[in-house]
Amino acid sequence: IKNLQKDLQKSMPFGEKIRVKLDKRDKSSIDKFWEWTRKGAPIILEVGKRDVDSNNLMVKQRIYINTPEGKQIISRDEFVNNAAQYVENIQKAMFEKAKARMDANIRTDITTRICKIF
Repeated sequence: IKNLQKDLQKSMPFGEKIRVKLDKRDKSSIDKFWEWTRKGAPIILEVGKRDVDSNNLMVKQRIYINTPEGKQIISRDEFVNNAAQYVENIQKAMFEKAKARMDANIRTDITTRICKIF
C-alpha cells in the first residue's frame, strides 16, 4: 500500500502532485466511502487482501456514483499509469456539468426593472 501511495504521488494532473490519504481506521468500507465522498474525494480506492494478492484495485470515481461505471476493478499498474488522466477527466466532467446547469439557469427574458434608480 505504501508503494502504491508513493507511485500515485508521482502523477501530475494539471501540473500538481496527487494527494493521497490512507485511511486505515477500523470502520466499515461503506462508511469510509461516504465520508470521503462528502469530503469531495474524486477517486476512492479500496484495497483488500484479495486485491493485493491479485495486484488489483477497486476504483470508485465520484462522478459515477450509483452507475455501472461506479465500481471498477483495475490492475494496480493500469491505475497508476492513468491516475492523472482519471483526475483530469473527472475535473472536466464536473466542470461541464456545472457549466451546463449554470447556462440552463441564466435568464435572458427579464425586461422590467425590479427597483428604480434615482
